[in-house]
Amino acid sequence: MSAVPGGSCRHNLTLKPDQCVLPIEHWDRLPDKQTVYKLASYCRLCRYHVSVVVDFRQGTCTWPCPNEEYKLHHFIHTPATSRRDGTEDDGVKESYRFECSSLQCGAILTVEVAPPRLSAEDVRLLSDKRVLEARLQSAKRIDPERPDLQAARPIEGLYILHAYVRDSLNGKGGSRIPLRNRKFLVTYGEDCDELLLHLGFSKKNAHGEEEAAWLLPCPPEEWDHLQGDSLRDRLDDTMQELMCLIDRMPHSQKQELKKYNYKPSSAREYLERMFGAYHYPKRPGYTANTQGVEDHPYYAGLGALGVFSDSLLAYAYDRQITTDPQNHSYYYECLADLATGRRSEELDMKKAMEESKGIVSRKDALQALRRFNLEPDRFASYTDEYIINQFRARVQNVGSYEVPELRAHLKKIGAYRQSQTIMDAAADVIQTYEQALSWLGADATNGDDQVIALATLKKSEDPNSESKIAEVVKIIADHRNSESLGVWLATGEIKMGSDPDLEKTKAFSAFGLSDHQGGVDPEMLELTLNDLKEREPSKSDEFDRHPLDQWPVGIENLGNTCYLNAILQFLFTIKPLREFVLNIDEHLMDINEENIRKKRVGSRMVTAEEVERSQQFVKELKDLFEQLMTAPSHTIRPRKELVQRALEYAAPNEQPGPSRTDAAEPVSTEQPTSATEGTKDVEMVDGAVDAEAVLSAPTEADSDATLVDDKNSETLPDAGGDTDAENGTSSDKVEKNPPPPEHPPPVPPRNQNSTTSSIPFTMQQDASEILINILLQLSYAIRPDRFRDDGEQLDFIKELFYGEEAVSLNRKGKMTEQTSLFNTQYVTVVDKPKHIYEAIDDTLDMGAIEDSDNVEKWTTILRAPPILKIDVKRLGYDKAKKQTVRSENHLQLEDTIYIDRYLRDEATLQRRKQSWEKKAKLKHLRERRAELAETRVDISMSEAVRAASQFIKDTEFDDPAQAEELAIDETFVEDMAAKAEETRKEISALDDNIATVEAEISSLFADMTSVPYKLHSLFIHRGGTGGGHYLVSIRDFKSGMWRNYNDETISEVTDIEKNIFGQGDTYTKVITTCVVYVRADLKYGDKELVEAVNRNPIQVEAANEDTEMTNFSRDDASSMKFTEGVDPENVPEYSDEGYDTSQMDFTPSGGRW
Repeated sequence: MSAVPGGSCRHNLTLKPDQCVLPIEHWDRLPDKQTVYKLASYCRLCRYHVSVVVDFRQGTCTWPCPNEEYKLHHFIHTPATSRRDGTEDDGVKESYRFECSSLQCGAILTVEVAPPRLSAEDVRLLSDKRVLEARLQSAKRIDPERPDLQAARPIEGLYILHAYVRDSLNGKGGSRIPLRNRKFLVTYGEDCDELLLHLGFSKKNAHGEEEAAWLLPCPPEEWDHLQGDSLRDRLDDTMQELMCLIDRMPHSQKQELKKYNYKPSSAREYLERMFGAYHYPKRPGYTANTQGVEDHPYYAGLGALGVFSDSLLAYAYDRQITTDPQNHSYYYECLADLATGRRSEELDMKKAMEESKGIVSRKDALQALRRFNLEPDRFASYTDEYIINQFRARVQNVGSYEVPELRAHLKKIGAYRQSQTIMDAAADVIQTYEQALSWLGADATNGDDQVIALATLKKSEDPNSESKIAEVVKIIADHRNSESLGVWLATGEIKMGSDPDLEKTKAFSAFGLSDHQGGVDPEMLELTLNDLKEREPSKSDEFDRHPLDQWPVGIENLGNTCYLNAILQFLFTIKPLREFVLNIDEHLMDINEENIRKKRVGSRMVTAEEVERSQQFVKELKDLFEQLMTAPSHTIRPRKELVQRALEYAAPNEQPGPSRTDAAEPVSTEQPTSATEGTKDVEMVDGAVDAEAVLSAPTEADSDATLVDDKNSETLPDAGGDTDAENGTSSDKVEKNPPPPEHPPPVPPRNQNSTTSSIPFTMQQDASEILINILLQLSYAIRPDRFRDDGEQLDFIKELFYGEEAVSLNRKGKMTEQTSLFNTQYVTVVDKPKHIYEAIDDTLDMGAIEDSDNVEKWTTILRAPPILKIDVKRLGYDKAKKQTVRSENHLQLEDTIYIDRYLRDEATLQRRKQSWEKKAKLKHLRERRAELAETRVDISMSEAVRAASQFIKDTEFDDPAQAEELAIDETFVEDMAAKAEETRKEISALDDNIATVEAEISSLFADMTSVPYKLHSLFIHRGGTGGGHYLVSIRDFKSGMWRNYNDETISEVTDIEKNIFGQGDTYTKVITTCVVYVRADLKYGDKELVEAVNRNPIQVEAANEDTEMTNFSRDDASSMKFTEGVDPENVPEYSDEGYDTSQMDFTPSGGRW
């Protein structure tokens, strides 16, 4: 968006000296009550005329601007008297009036804008070659005695008229121009009469010996320059426009003019002097040629220019909010955005001061509104109560860690609307009976029992709100003078503390067991547990809780960070990496000139600032790993600094590509997600490009991430995993991203020296891209072990996660090869479900390069990394629906894969070539089968032909005439039946051939099992193209189990064949976006490669706390010691009539039951 409408002229105003009233030699004098300035100008580009008058005569003018308090005039538009549009004599003239907001100045500004005096038709009459040729023919008819007449040149029509007008203004008005003058006749003839009359020329008819002639206009030689003279101003404007038009003519033609001397004088300096702004403070680096920044609407919103200094922008803001307080929020929005764009310390301070006053920008308020699924366009129609109810509904569906953020959003809405009711709700202020009822979701008609039920529900949803619930119920109880509510408050429930024995007792009590010292039947315990889960699903997590030292720790979701939590859990299970990070201080690179000069990661030089930033991130990662090992709880909360630094892109000025999918429509076949997952949405995008190429060059892998914008995409299936090399690009580019638009939308000027590109951690991200970015930051932070020939750093991270591959190109028999590092292999299931081998084959096998003649390529793995990461691309563009779609096609995984077939070996290459030939044959067979078997009616071609034949045969007609008319040759029916049988046999034969070829392909590599890799982890996405939720399933090789890491919750995967490999239930969809295999020997050198659980929780001593009086339940009884009284396990049930004690034995027990 621009403050200046598209296509508008960037005026180059030129002075019209004869119409100005300016103190040319006395600009240093301060204005007084008699001062008035007038500047008349015209634009050399569009020829519009602009007149500016600054009049001090109508105000007080006791302290004219600028001065110490008012750094510049601050003019306020006065609509009541503006746009005094008049037709005058040449079209509509627009007039605008403004008043200086300083009462001690009071200057009145009037701006008048008028269209060109010479219309497009006038210019055509004067300078169009075809018109001048026609005028020549007309002149020959008028004066046939002059056969030697020649057509006038376009420049002459302009210049001669300019000469006539100039003479008129210089006191030669009334001079004669004979109608039969040779030059006049061919230049103007008779069809310019209307134009000449309009300019004030007059025609005198022939009289006696005097021939007919035109007389030049006679403007007054003395006139009021401030008020102007209509005829003289018209002539002066026309003369300036003619000079402007002549100046556009070819230089060679202008040289032939005798008295042509066009020296336009810019009006800019005089305008600045009129406004007292000749030397106003400008931002550093500004030059007179700087253009464009003032187009940003936020500058226009403050009534400022992009060249203003920070102090002037702050002054403009102060004036705007003082004179227009009702739009304070909008002006704050302008200030805040410009402060960010300019990276201005002064404006940031101004912004902070405004924030401390509770000012909220319009943009922030609307953004907060969207957080509650409310439409900004209907903002004004929403009542305060409706907004508060939306807030409370949202709070009930999020974790407790998100509530403060939601309150902050509600507070912004309240501040913007200036609503104390909303502000109180945001601050959780409850003082009145009505507020208390509203907080509980009740109303005055609800009885005490309903209030208690609502309070109990609130407490179960958020146990931390117990004190707030008590406060609310007390307000209601006091207002109603309710004894029942008072009793309920007096018998509240207490927490049992953190005593391990008490916790154990509670666990046994929950299972109905009073003696936990004896043996427990595991089978019976499992049955009891399942029964409890069914009866109390809200406590399922508590029942499933594992011992702290035997189970991984969950990571809290800080708002859309599920993708990062999955990555961190995965990295923690890579034992060499975990130990490396825990001892990171031994590996950090010293930041000095020599080390920085040699450091090259991802085919680019790394700056000292990037190294320092990455080292800070790695230290945060070390702290997290230590927490995951030692936390005395089942979950931890990551530091925001870690999350933010994980998202700081390693290369400067880089932003995550996948953000474009915000506009993508979700596919209609989404799998339902749980309530928990639904509140932690991340964007579904495909993986990042290979290694560091994501930060330097576009690759094929980017195509999925930008399919929303790529409306020209022709194919839904992807061509494979061809990517740019990390260290050097392929000799032939397969795809190129479309060029950026030539004119990006204007934005506030940014500091170009920044090397950090960070984004809010709550913004949705792609897990694979962030994982690659983390690996990059790790390489940035550490010392290199050695360097490749191209200078690329080799280090521990490259050794663990990176392999090396060679891309071979065959151009008409000429072979070339390009080697590079990779940390990801990219596969696609967009077109169809695939087996893992088929998906990898499609990426690495030989294939023709699109848009290249006779060029084929294939990829060979030179060195496989210990950790083999495979990204699964699922986004495609459906041309029919014209939208991005996410494929849910299944990727069939194997527990063990063998990558011998992809490694460098001549014998292996020959097998691969045989497989390529067989796959080409297989493709042909499948295409032929599809032609025969696939129809629009979901039956095979043979069945369709057979059914049609039978239909014709069985058709009977009631009307004999109709039967005779539609009679069909019986041989045709027989031919159709025969064709159907022939088609069925061909399909059957094709099926046999396909099975045979598939078996031949499989047998080619059946004995190649020397380089096995085991399945280690799956990154799973639930949701659609527009949003969803990430979790990761990780294999624990020691225990033999798989676990799902779902933010705070870590659970064992049951039915591995179904939930990991997607077998059995056809409705179970395991939507993998990334698959990780590890070396089957699980070794990295002489060390373990993976370790799912590494826990050594610290012991936390229970704090000495005062005893809190609460209710006592039967579940707590087993931890108590009784010497006399009633057996707590045999307490009778309580009814409306009280306890039934008739069957109870009150005999002293002697200390025994």
